[in-house]
Amino acid sequence: MDWQIVTFDALDTRTLFTLMKLRVDVFVVEQACAYPELDALDTAPETLHLMGWLNGELAAYARVLAPGASYSGASIGRVIVAPAHRNGQWGHQLGDASAV
Repeated sequence: MDWQIVTFDALDTRTLFTLMKLRVDVFVVEQACAYPELDALDTAPETLHLMGWLNGELAAYARVLAPGASYSGASIGRVIVAPAHRNGQWGHQLGDASAV
């Protein structure tokens, strides 16, 4: 797994589409969550987008928010392992990577 962590402004259009599609596919379609998936926190300058790529495919993702964005401390949310990669223990690596 190749890990990448970037701010919103560093995301290219194709990568942004890929991560947003994964988020919508999992949270809105698969989990049927009735809340706005996209919010202003995605674009905050301090927000970090952690992505795990496997063979050129987005396999894991998490959004890391700075202290004060949602809670008094830093927080991790929008944690996803793509359905095709859920048997690879990538969630554990994602948690380890987000602690960096």
